[in-house]
Amino acid sequence: MNERFDTSKIEIEPETASFSENEKRVMADANLTPETLKELVSGQPFAEGSYAMLFDLKPHGRDWVAKVGRGGKAETIRGARENVTLRLLRIKGFKDAPDVHGYLAQPNVLFEEKIEGRPIDSFDERTIADLADVLASLHSIKLDAFGKPLENRKRGSRLDCLRRGEAILRNLAAAQEGNVEIVTLAKSMLEKIALEAEQVTDAFSSSDFTLVHFDLNPGNILRSEKDGSLVIIDWEQALVGDNAMDIAKLFLKCGFDARRREIFLQEYELRLPGADPGFEHRLRIYEPLVLINSVLWRLRTLADPRKQGAENEEFIRCVKSGLEVEAAKLKELATA
Repeated sequence: MNERFDTSKIEIEPETASFSENEKRVMADANLTPETLKELVSGQPFAEGSYAMLFDLKPHGRDWVAKVGRGGKAETIRGARENVTLRLLRIKGFKDAPDVHGYLAQPNVLFEEKIEGRPIDSFDERTIADLADVLASLHSIKLDAFGKPLENRKRGSRLDCLRRGEAILRNLAAAQEGNVEIVTLAKSMLEKIALEAEQVTDAFSSSDFTLVHFDLNPGNILRSEKDGSLVIIDWEQALVGDNAMDIAKLFLKCGFDARRREIFLQEYELRLPGADPGFEHRLRIYEPLVLINSVLWRLRTLADPRKQGAENEEFIRCVKSGLEVEAAKLKELATA
């Protein structure tokens, strides 16, 4: 059974709450007061993830959800990042994500459109083609500096972006104290990736970047009940980077076999504006990189679940089983 999060930890005290004028307008738009907001999040969420809970605002006359972080600095950053990302998507005209309606920083509550839909459970040809269309639209957004929203993003080439990612993963690997075999394999693969990238630097020469969701697992891809379109949810891990990063993560998290990969890439590359002759070179390099990223994240989460904000028992079991699968893939790559 899931470990229920104690909502009393959420600090919304009507007598002492200090909201900005903008946040007061956000609550008014949601038909809430500090008192009714506290009552809302003290109730039962209709959905509960590893980092946040979702509460339905329909009783308050809004087809919205209140996405409430579980507490702690990391979850506050995630909420603020998702707020900024959804606003950027709206500015850029990307329609296949929830509309954002406001954010309350102090209690870390994000108000967004409620998407009535079901997660993708089978990637047939129609779904793959629809997903290729959505991601080509997302990756058509042009940005000129890489990094995470709310941080000082860097200017440079896609190779600079790759090198920064490699450096982050090396630091994470160095910080791991257990699982020596897996960490050693990760470090070895990072060296191999760096050498391979040196052989195809032309593929990384562009300084064009785009918005990358970076968590394209089946649960974050919904088929809308309203019009049958695909909608991408949960943007708290979004960053500005290389589109090949997103596709590599998609293939890993959705378990695309060779046939599905081929169908997706045919549809995706047809829909992208302009040719990108280096894309498949970059994809080949990012695939082991996102695998290493996922393995190191799983190790870090299991080493200290509370610090990572992941205390849900079912979630921890999934992390463990995923680590077994991904560690086997890493060993296979390292010995290839």
